[in-house]
Amino acid sequence: MLYHLQRHSDHHANPTRRYQTLRDFVESPVLPTGYAGMIVLALIPPLWRRVMDPRVVAHFDGDISRANIQPGKRAKVLARDGASNVTGVGNLPEVVTADTLGDATDGGMCPGCGYVYGEKLGDPREGLPAGTPWSAIPDSWCCPDCGVREKIDLVAPGRVGA
Repeated sequence: MLYHLQRHSDHHANPTRRYQTLRDFVESPVLPTGYAGMIVLALIPPLWRRVMDPRVVAHFDGDISRANIQPGKRAKVLARDGASNVTGVGNLPEVVTADTLGDATDGGMCPGCGYVYGEKLGDPREGLPAGTPWSAIPDSWCCPDCGVREKIDLVAPGRVGA
């Protein structure tokens, strides 16, 4: 049950990523107690929120808009925690257009999970700052969300299933 527990936070950051591709980062958040203590906290939701919500906000340096929030609850959470000027989720804006992604030849979309990489936005969580050319990403790179598809498998945005 506790095998590779250090990968747990990557699971929450990338819930669609397969177990085998989950990673451990030194800067990843750490639970305040072991699983037994966390189970007790989870049984009392107000206590859970009191302990965990400030940790999430602190982890993102006060910018809760950077957190992976359930889309249906995002507006409510951002309003409650005072986020402003938030237009997107993860590394993508609310509406993905050719303008936000750039030319369809400068990136790709995973046909398996829908992850999109565009040079204009890059993917900072994967160490690819905005402006990183598609050609600079190694051929061995795989989809950071599902870990199933490799760079060669990604297709031009808008051509999935074509």
